[in-house]
Amino acid sequence: MTKVRINKFLADSGISSRRKSEEFILQGRVAVNDTVILDFGHQINTDKDIVTLDGEKIKP
Repeated sequence: MTKVRINKFLADSGISSRRKSEEFILQGRVAVNDTVILDFGHQINTDKDIVTLDGEKIKP
């Protein structure tokens, strides 16, 4: 089980920079397991959590 902050996960996935990822999160565009996340410090389990940006699944 690997836990990582949601903003780092998005940045490492190549979606955007960490700063831009934080903007996406604060805009309510990011969800984890169908729940919108507004805290860019939120930790996810990269082995089982499903992360989406604007409804599109993000792969690590």
